[in-house]
Amino acid sequence: MSALPGKTQAAPAANVGAAPPVRIKKRRWKRLVLIAAALPAAGAALFFGLFYSAVVCCPYPSRDAAPPPPAKMVLDNHGHALAMFVASDGQWRFPLKYRQVSPYLLKAVVAVEDSRFYSNHGVDWLSVGRAAIDDALAAHIVRGASTLTMQVQRLRRPRRRSWMNKFWQAVRAVQIAKASTKRAILLEYLNRAPFGGNLVGAGAASRFYFHRPCADLTLGQAALLAGLPQNPNGYQPQLHPRRALRRRLHVLRRMAALGMIDQEQLDAAAAEPLPKRLAPLPQDASRNSPFGALPTLVRLAYSHSGAFVYTTIDKNIQRAAYAILRGHMRRLRWAGVRAGCVVVAQNSTAEVRAAVSVAAHGSQIDLTRVIRSTGSTLKPFIYARAFAADGMTPRSLLRDVPTAWPGYIPADYDRRFLGRITASHALAESRNIPALRVLREVGVQRAVQTLAATGVMAATRWPFAYGLPLAIGGAEASPLQLAQAYSLLARGGVAEPIRFTKKSGGATVGRGGTGARPWRVLPRRACWQVLRSLSGPRRTAAICPDAAHLNVAWKTGTSSNHCDAWCAAVTSRYSVVVWMGNLSGRGNPALVGESAAAPVALRIVADLQSTSSHWPGRAVADRVTSADAGVLIRPAALPDAPWMPAPSAKISAPLRLLLPAPNEQFIENHGPDAAGQRIVFRAAGGRPNARRWWFVDGEVIKKCGNRLLWKPSVGAHTVRVVDAAGHGSAVNFTVK
Repeated sequence: MSALPGKTQAAPAANVGAAPPVRIKKRRWKRLVLIAAALPAAGAALFFGLFYSAVVCCPYPSRDAAPPPPAKMVLDNHGHALAMFVASDGQWRFPLKYRQVSPYLLKAVVAVEDSRFYSNHGVDWLSVGRAAIDDALAAHIVRGASTLTMQVQRLRRPRRRSWMNKFWQAVRAVQIAKASTKRAILLEYLNRAPFGGNLVGAGAASRFYFHRPCADLTLGQAALLAGLPQNPNGYQPQLHPRRALRRRLHVLRRMAALGMIDQEQLDAAAAEPLPKRLAPLPQDASRNSPFGALPTLVRLAYSHSGAFVYTTIDKNIQRAAYAILRGHMRRLRWAGVRAGCVVVAQNSTAEVRAAVSVAAHGSQIDLTRVIRSTGSTLKPFIYARAFAADGMTPRSLLRDVPTAWPGYIPADYDRRFLGRITASHALAESRNIPALRVLREVGVQRAVQTLAATGVMAATRWPFAYGLPLAIGGAEASPLQLAQAYSLLARGGVAEPIRFTKKSGGATVGRGGTGARPWRVLPRRACWQVLRSLSGPRRTAAICPDAAHLNVAWKTGTSSNHCDAWCAAVTSRYSVVVWMGNLSGRGNPALVGESAAAPVALRIVADLQSTSSHWPGRAVADRVTSADAGVLIRPAALPDAPWMPAPSAKISAPLRLLLPAPNEQFIENHGPDAAGQRIVFRAAGGRPNARRWWFVDGEVIKKCGNRLLWKPSVGAHTVRVVDAAGHGSAVNFTVK
């Protein structure tokens, strides 16, 4: 082709030293590949740098690790559930210890939730990588890659699902893995995981789904529970049985794939039936009812820490006592008796075996702790104090004759007087006049000290606030306090705080407190003398023939205006205290201890014990046995007062007259026993073991010790006692 006119064609310039175009493209691609490879590595390095910086620099918040409030389960002395109470946040939660979890459940949870649980350090980075790819492709979180440790953090502090919350969940999981063992993490997961409704933790789930402890779960039951936390309400067997079956089969197959079970075990577990309904609460089930113990169980549940309260109550004894009390109350319904309670204590251990409270209209008051007038139930302790002083025995003669004190004229229930009567007979027949005379001899202050040391009397009043009516209902106590005191008699005078729990920190009543050592209040001999006085077989047969051969010692009491009826029955094994009355405190003629309370107490004794054992004689009573090991020997003291040592013999208190009381009045008996009447003069203080001179109306009567019996004569008199040092004391009294 020829060039155009007027135009010249330039030759192309040569590219001297330039690389070919193909080489330039190859270099650019290499850079892009290097950059593409470096960016993820740099991003991963940056991520892990930030991640582990957060692990190191951001300490774990201690508030997240705080355990949630547990529900309460109260069990009897054989481990049977008596009652269960929901936690304060409305959840059923019974935290378990590792040994209380079924091994099948431990394996099933690891198999279905985190198969590399024992090899990862809180986060399974391989699963995280796979989940990140799936989430990035879907543009939202579709796979969590959570380990069991991460789920523990989510259960500790729930957060909505997001990238940032997932990041912090992983950070906290690494911190948890560093601070805890694998066993502790797995256990916490099982205690915090949801299992449908308000069931939290495997302890609650196993109780309500299968009505058994978690440690007793079968393989099929464990596989069902292990699959529930992923969708607790969606897999609940009562609502969605088909889904539950598929989920359980998936768990079993995962266990088989990991070599945890074989095919035979898988087939057997897959054939197990599903639970059809949740188990009822023990207090709502007719066969497992607490039988009148619910008010006591509520107090025990919320006065002890922890989810499980192991009590000393025996369900069989509780059921029997409840049935006897309810049957007797039905017979007294016509009379208007609406409330009653029973306490059964085992003497050897001071443990409560039954605590029954029954009241009209379903009242939930714990009647075993209600303070009521004691009637004559304290007389045995006053007599025991008198027997302990070596000045009186059960054969000592007392006078049941009309007697009056300033402003106080007592009488017996039958309005009769028996004249001369032995102390044993007077105690068994609960005669008031002899008991008042014995109390006057013992001294109100010393009697109060003894009762306070037994735990029968609360420290509500000081001794000078009590008077002679202390012997016939002038003091108050609860059925639990009386049970503690009467079990002291069966132990030969050794007091021990009564308790409801097996542990040393159990609830106690009366003096001694938690973990207190037993202490001796009365000598054995005095206790056996009192119990033998109260254990006449004919007297027992008149109330309950079935208990007549059991050598049971029992004492009744009726408070003023018939407001309270009591009976305390003691055998070598058990002490039974029964109270009958009304919550309003209203009196009722039917509330007499011998007819209202004694039949219940003696019937319970007959059901509890089939063989009898006699109370020891004096030779055995005076013998020191191994039962004294660990017993603290100390005298009785005032309520809430420190134990004081006995006064030294070198220190003498001022001489004073104890009996008669100032301006005391005596009524002379003109019956056949008039010739044997005597008034007791008693002094204290002065030089020990010194002789005293006794004067009546200025005339010397006798020179003797601190005690004198004087034949009365009608009129106003003055008695004076003088010792060798010239110290004396005088009191005016009147005989009518």
